Amino acid sequence: MDIVRITSKAGTKRLYDIKSTCKIKQILEKSCQEFNLDFKDCYYLSFDPQGKEILNQDFTVRKCKLSNGSRMYLQIGDDVILNNQVEKKITKDGNIVNKTLEEIYFKQGFRPGLQSLSTIKNQWTLTDFKLMDNQFEYVIKAQKESICKKLNIAPDLANDFQSYLRKQSFHQYRLGYLYGTVDENKVVNVFNIYEPCQENLEILEDPNLLKVEKLAQELKLVRVGCILGIPLRNDETLFTGSELLSLALLQFEHNEKQPFVIIRVTMDKSNVQMDSFELSQQFIEMIKKGAIIEEGNVSTNLKVEQQFTAIVEGKKAENVDVNFFLTNVPIGYECDSKFVYKFPKFNRNDDIPTVQHVKNQLREINRQGWTFESLLLDFHLLLFLMTFIGDEETLELVRGVLDNNVSYGHKILLQNF
Repeated sequence: MDIVRITSKAGTKRLYDIKSTCKIKQILEKSCQEFNLDFKDCYYLSFDPQGKEILNQDFTVRKCKLSNGSRMYLQIGDDVILNNQVEKKITKDGNIVNKTLEEIYFKQGFRPGLQSLSTIKNQWTLTDFKLMDNQFEYVIKAQKESICKKLNIAPDLANDFQSYLRKQSFHQYRLGYLYGTVDENKVVNVFNIYEPCQENLEILEDPNLLKVEKLAQELKLVRVGCILGIPLRNDETLFTGSELLSLALLQFEHNEKQPFVIIRVTMDKSNVQMDSFELSQQFIEMIKKGAIIEEGNVSTNLKVEQQFTAIVEGKKAENVDVNFFLTNVPIGYECDSKFVYKFPKFNRNDDIPTVQHVKNQLREINRQGWTFESLLLDFHLLLFLMTFIGDEETLELVRGVLDNNVSYGHKILLQNF
């Protein structure tokens, strides 16, 4: 045989003087030279345009049963700019340079910043195009129903968090992880809050977080959302775009099949206001695809990325109000909690947990009906003990507390703290 035809997204070329003993790798190298491409940018040769029937580069022409005039397809990387795609531009200082791939795609792509249709594949039907285009278009609408049907939070727990925000005069953000249970009716009951190391809305490295998760699991609790104390505002803004994106990042760590509830706490005139919400599934999907970004720290809008389209109330919109992405969740306080909330909370600056706090709490045994087990059912007390007597020893103690039967050894250990 003498001639083979090589087709790529840059067109079709003919290669001459191809012998039956020639290896496919040699044909691949010649193809790169013919199309003026780097060898590293050419993946392989195949029998089909889709690149599924790959030719083994170590095989010869004879072994591949190629004949005179046979066609092969050269598979090239999607991010490769071919010579016929190169465009020039003049910089501010007067130099003539090649445009970047992003600049070319911004102009030629079927959407700004994306590849052209012909670069993606050679042939398109109207159905193919619609399926492709629909991936980048969102009709924005509020989610009618929340996954969580109702949220209940233990009254003493809610009061403790609110009290701390009052002490801080609602001057800064305060975020906490919610731990509780979810029943078969998707009702969330919140029994504990852990406030991680933080600075404004930034979660810092926290050495206790793994212990918190271990303790919650032993207490048969799961993370069900987060609570956010918001600084005083002069308007009725629920959330800014920046706040909502920060909360969404926390939800990404969560089990998608379980509700993730957000409690918002702020001061309304002289009264503390507490509301609960869920983020819409559409919002979470748009963030994962990079379709929406922050417009500004204080803006209540989120900006739609240039390659995506958002339709709001029948019109194309460059920005979307965050309220479209919020679903109200009824909140109540009918939460029968067996936990106590006496022990100082971690990572607060008003009262740092110490051994003396443990002694003070255990002194109340046999007073006003308090038992050893009931006083130990304090999330932050147990977390503090994990740092002193170790994780495994504390978790064994927790099992005794839940069974209402703390061992004699543990009682002696704690009484001599």
